[in-house]
Amino acid sequence: MSLEAEYIALDKALALCRLLADEVRVPGHVRDSIVNSLVYWWADSTSADTIEEIKTLLGRLSDSSAGAAVVQKLIVLVESPDRRLAHRTVEVLRHFQASAEASAAVLVNALTTNSGPTRWRAATALAELGLEDAVILEKLWLSATNRDVIPMMPIRSARVFDLKAYQSLLHATRSGVTGTAKGKALEDLAEYIFLCVPGLNTIARNLRTLTEEIDIAVSNGGAGFWHEIGNPFVVECKNVAAPVDAAMIRNFRVKLQTKGLKGGFMVTTSRVSRDGMVEIRQALSESRLIVAVEGDHLDAVSDGRDMIKMLEERFYTCRLL
Repeated sequence: MSLEAEYIALDKALALCRLLADEVRVPGHVRDSIVNSLVYWWADSTSADTIEEIKTLLGRLSDSSAGAAVVQKLIVLVESPDRRLAHRTVEVLRHFQASAEASAAVLVNALTTNSGPTRWRAATALAELGLEDAVILEKLWLSATNRDVIPMMPIRSARVFDLKAYQSLLHATRSGVTGTAKGKALEDLAEYIFLCVPGLNTIARNLRTLTEEIDIAVSNGGAGFWHEIGNPFVVECKNVAAPVDAAMIRNFRVKLQTKGLKGGFMVTTSRVSRDGMVEIRQALSESRLIVAVEGDHLDAVSDGRDMIKMLEERFYTCRLL
């Protein structure tokens, strides 16, 4: 028996799906058979007209009681090696708002356990599902903690600090030929810093959300003052010659606010201007903590300053402005 013979014929599947979209009651096993067949034809069809007709029907089903069942079948196709199929599936998933949060966990798993095109298709799907940024970050954090935390074990760092490795990363922030290369180098350095702190781990880098891009998102299981920064927190990296001004700090503050986050780090190879520090103090009045790590502090670690103590000092300096 061919695989095609296991599914309802295309014309019948389309007609039956219209009944589902109109909320005509059918037994659960019949509904599942209809949904399975529609998704099969969605993946197997090559005719542009047929694909468009199925796409329209899937859009109608997004608001029906069968929506959740359709999402669970479609979500698997996001990881299809057929890039055109994966792309059009991502487009269709945007219609399934009612089931978006339920499908987010599946997309996050694809994002965090794959690499290359599969990872970016999953990231695109997450961004286009219409979820609030805080929901996406929560799913990412849960994925990271469920994968990495071992009960009853002492808190360890993901990386062991190595001064030569640190110095090499710091040097790269200044030796990059282009602004893009320097920006990535600073993100590499910042990620290394936080991975060397016990209890911290990277959730995502260059995460595109509905409204902007997050340079680094970090899960925070740290002890002591790290509790005040919140879990998760985000890191903004500025590899610039001019001081980080009030506008840059304000934009970061708004980013924290829109995501419902308690705090974050502004890491720069330059320094934060006086009016920028005023903005950091203003953020405190709104219960948002921004910790500024400047070029001089990065250099001090390269010269032998204890990195964890430097971060703690920066925390208290910015907390008590």
